[in-house]
Amino acid sequence: MLSKKLTTVLVRAAEARQARARLELIEGEVVAVGEEAGCITLAHAGIPSLSLPPMTMVFATKYWIQLDSLRPGDKVRFKALDQGDSYVVTVIESN
Repeated sequence: MLSKKLTTVLVRAAEARQARARLELIEGEVVAVGEEAGCITLAHAGIPSLSLPPMTMVFATKYWIQLDSLRPGDKVRFKALDQGDSYVVTVIESN
């Protein structure tokens, strides 16, 4: 029988794995970059964790995201979160 402490650790590890899975990298293409506004428009594949079908949409970005190297037409992979009033890119990398 597992101790209560070990069971708690295993449950938390499983929760962490589930959280990481919700932040999968999504394939996309840069449509426009709004460096001054801190936003980016992406044509992207479906995002199951956000219940979004494939579409083109504007995302806010976290302050650490470097947009100056991205250009329309660039193929990217990214992670996004639902922040309530907007979807926010937290990670983006060029393919």
